[in-house]
Amino acid sequence: CVGCVWVGFSNIILLSYMIYIYIYHPDGKFKFIMVYQDHLTKFIVLKTLEFKRAVKVAYNIIDIFTLLGASTILQSDNGREFSNQIVSNLRNMWPELKIVHGKPRHSQSQGSVERANQDIENMLTTWMQDEKNRHWSQGLRFVQLMKNRAYHSGIKMSPYEALFGCKIKIGLNTSNLPHDVISTIENEEQLAELITEQPQKINTNVENKVSDTQQPNTPNTRSEEH
Repeated sequence: CVGCVWVGFSNIILLSYMIYIYIYHPDGKFKFIMVYQDHLTKFIVLKTLEFKRAVKVAYNIIDIFTLLGASTILQSDNGREFSNQIVSNLRNMWPELKIVHGKPRHSQSQGSVERANQDIENMLTTWMQDEKNRHWSQGLRFVQLMKNRAYHSGIKMSPYEALFGCKIKIGLNTSNLPHDVISTIENEEQLAELITEQPQKINTNVENKVSDTQQPNTPNTRSEEH
């Protein structure tokens, strides 16, 4: 969907599969945030933009399409001319690509888009406050990560899981190694050593627990003479 929605100090442009772009307060040369969202999985990709131009939008769409695959429909309620410019640029950059125009979003879809936009804006504002960093362009990728790994009630899982079929990995922090052990790892050799040691430690701990819970086999009956 391509459209513009003013949310506070943000202007958001939406594209197919869904993409949006915020007009944020300038951060150096960046003035816009383009948000690509897959309609089915809710997975998002966030991009910084200097200008709100069809050729710039198309360039970023191509970047996303060649990574995640291309959509088939470009919906637009922001004017046929702008939509045509995007499609025209996409065809020039990628002649093999075929995208058709779709119907404008209905009110329910529009409301969902506005809520998603507000959520992203709030997360970005929180990141800037927590990190004491006024450069939203630096926080954009982390908001993208948080959004994609968060549980989505509509699809009953995170967008990352819906798209890739597994939970997102954050290095060793999402491994089964204890956190106090992870902090001591500096190189691959240490990691390999710990990986081989962990199963042995687990087996030893299990054996000890089993041994502790076992009771001596004492007879409860005694022979009686008749």
